[in-house]
Amino acid sequence: MTTLEGAAYAPPLHLGAYLPPEAARLIRAGDYPDGKYGVTGYKLHRWVREGLGAPEQPESPGRERELDFLDLVSMRVVCALRANGVPLNAVRRAERWLSENTGLPKPLATQDLWAGSGHVFTKWVEQLVKASGAGQLVFPILQEHLIRVSNLTFNEDTRLASSWSPRLHVSLDPLVQFGAACIDGTRIPTSAIAGYLAAGESVEFLSSAYGISPDAVEAARDWEARLAA
Repeated sequence: MTTLEGAAYAPPLHLGAYLPPEAARLIRAGDYPDGKYGVTGYKLHRWVREGLGAPEQPESPGRERELDFLDLVSMRVVCALRANGVPLNAVRRAERWLSENTGLPKPLATQDLWAGSGHVFTKWVEQLVKASGAGQLVFPILQEHLIRVSNLTFNEDTRLASSWSPRLHVSLDPLVQFGAACIDGTRIPTSAIAGYLAAGESVEFLSSAYGISPDAVEAARDWEARLAA
């Protein structure tokens, strides 16, 4: 079994637990050069119920369906594609083609996805192809005009997302604090920093106490404020 770039695929750890409303807040709160999409918890729940981005989820009963980290990233990718004019039916076609040709259970959480002209593109056997068009080959020069999904870091072996940085100084890693938002490069939850600031601690004190920059402290406060908005 191989991924898009020929690396051996190993099943990822299904870590992190996010309900659709929380996942929607996380996605909305980010800063993205590839565009923003006003997703809601209801919309995410509907996508998941229909099997988009989280194909095993429709078998789960009830409305409160938890997403793991790769589900969350998949929803973020769907929002990026939608923000760049890709219709949902094109996203579904791309996901189906990627799943059939890569064997990845959650192919929207993989590396090398671009949006453009209402379609999803990827690299397949070193060729640029239209994933939403049954793998149709396209001219490489077209890549210069496509929008790549941003703010994601990928595992070099599996090509699946390993962390997500929705804002400067803020990241989510399923292996750190169960996938909660933390200060980049640390295990410090942004919620803890924001809580101390709300209790009256100063930016300077927290910067010194935790060994992080004042900008990171401010970023944590701003991030948590965005989530609560």
